[in-house]
Amino acid sequence: MLTEVGKPAGMAAVLDRLGVAPAGPVRALSVGDVWANDLAPVAARGHATALISRRPPPEARPTWTVPDLPALYPALREWVRADGRTAPSQPQPQPARVPARVTTEG
Repeated sequence: MLTEVGKPAGMAAVLDRLGVAPAGPVRALSVGDVWANDLAPVAARGHATALISRRPPPEARPTWTVPDLPALYPALREWVRADGRTAPSQPQPQPARVPARVTTEG
């Protein structure tokens, strides 16, 4: 995991150093909350991206858009199982969990 790469300008150098080329043998996934800094350079090379945002900017074209990281887990499991080589599905909203009703007899 890399957290300080001088984004956005430094991201290309980091991707080159890691061997993340367009359609290269190394598959990458970038997860972040800022499209231009965290995801756009990776997306431009044809790799997977996950935007954590409730209101994505209109120019954003991520692989996945989710409101929070836990919403991304099912899609990430699928992507990892497929070795990052298949088209991922968009995570489906999960129904809110409602606790079972607890009653007491008096």
